[in-house]
Amino acid sequence: MLSRYSDYIYHGPNFFLPEHKAKKISTFHDLSPFKYPDYFEPKRCRYTQQEILKGLERSDFIITVSDYIKKELSEHFDFPSEKIKTTHLAASDNFYPRDELQTLPVLKNTN
Repeated sequence: MLSRYSDYIYHGPNFFLPEHKAKKISTFHDLSPFKYPDYFEPKRCRYTQQEILKGLERSDFIITVSDYIKKELSEHFDFPSEKIKTTHLAASDNFYPRDELQTLPVLKNTN
């Protein structure tokens, strides 16, 4: 099914990546199935661990939501840190409440 999209980049938003010849990027939020397996139903834990390992193997590049997870992936799985980029989930300092006077120039712009 994905074979006709070989010139695309596939993004797996939660480490799951299908087999695909195109470039693949996955996002890792945590490694809880490896760090805290007791909190998972055993069958689901094994499955998730296997999928995480497949995701690492198939990924050309990885996005993490924190530097901590980036460090864990790099150290625990020997994944090259230069192929991991942290993209924090929080908004930057550019986003903050503005008063009416500050927003007026933008609101008046009708283009």
